[in-house]
Amino acid sequence: MPPNSQPANPTHDDMAASQTLYYIKQTKTMEDERLIEWKLGDANEKAKTVYATFGLVMYKAQVLEKTFENMLIKKRLVHSQVTSRREWEDICDAIENSKKTMGNMLNEVKAEYLLSPTDNAELAALLHARNHFAHKYFKINAAKWYSHQGQEEMMIEMLEFIDRVNSIDPKLEAYSAQYLSKLGITQENIDQELGYIIEEERNR
Repeated sequence: MPPNSQPANPTHDDMAASQTLYYIKQTKTMEDERLIEWKLGDANEKAKTVYATFGLVMYKAQVLEKTFENMLIKKRLVHSQVTSRREWEDICDAIENSKKTMGNMLNEVKAEYLLSPTDNAELAALLHARNHFAHKYFKINAAKWYSHQGQEEMMIEMLEFIDRVNSIDPKLEAYSAQYLSKLGITQENIDQELGYIIEEERNR
């Protein structure tokens, strides 16, 4: 730097860019309308939104679990010689009413479907997060409930989980389609075959 020169004062744009980067690093949900809506509410509305968002977290966790079930149903249908509606329903009932944990189902999905290492790692992380939310989330975060900053941290954590499930679920649907396609089976084939089985049962 030349003698007697002064460092240039940061411009408004420079300061704004710096604040934006900081906000992204801290929340990862910049301009998230859901978070903005939460911030605009009064204390009572904020509390209700935290509870509602937790409900959505658990709903999304069940959506992910249902996707695993559907993938396992397709696997069983492929490996079974289904000839009646009853056999079809038995397969569905056995999986849907299974006492297997979500982790057990994930391991079975990973063993049958060719998931990428990245998606395997993401599903393992989501399973860990799901268990965290389901079993001890409010117990661990009890103190956070009593501050604005604490509730905001909870909102950010929950919204991130929701977004990650929303991101991985279409990938799992694509894996299912690819799995069936390699076996020369389409979803239309499955739906058509089920239609035949149901029609046969009706005409007995």
